[in-house]
Amino acid sequence: MNIFTYGSLMFAPVWRAVVKGDYRSRPAVVRGFVRRCVKNETYHGVIAAAPQQVLAGRVYFDVDGLDVQRLDRFEGSYYRREAVQVMLEDEKLSRARIYVFKDEYRSLLEARDWDVAWFEREGLKHFLRDYQGFDRD
Repeated sequence: MNIFTYGSLMFAPVWRAVVKGDYRSRPAVVRGFVRRCVKNETYHGVIAAAPQQVLAGRVYFDVDGLDVQRLDRFEGSYYRREAVQVMLEDEKLSRARIYVFKDEYRSLLEARDWDVAWFEREGLKHFLRDYQGFDRD
């Protein structure tokens, strides 16, 4: 299964802390989604948006079933996996799964976009410190 990531999992240290396998990945975009901050957290949620909205991220290819289960546990009960079409840098299209914030938890999201540059610069180290106990069984 291909997995499209758009936040913390785009960063190799987080991805490697969650999965066991070594997967090929490439930058990609999906349409119709936006990233929102989760209140009082360094992470975020993605929700459906207007079709012209473009969400940049990274797609990991052929993730095995055990690692998908690890990703499901990492994402937790706030998210569901959804099928999407991703566009790669060379404009080729591919199918993937994306973790979308469930409607019943939308009240936990802020109206502001999640800042990828801020996360890379400041939030990543806090995120890794706070989430050291990733389930790697």
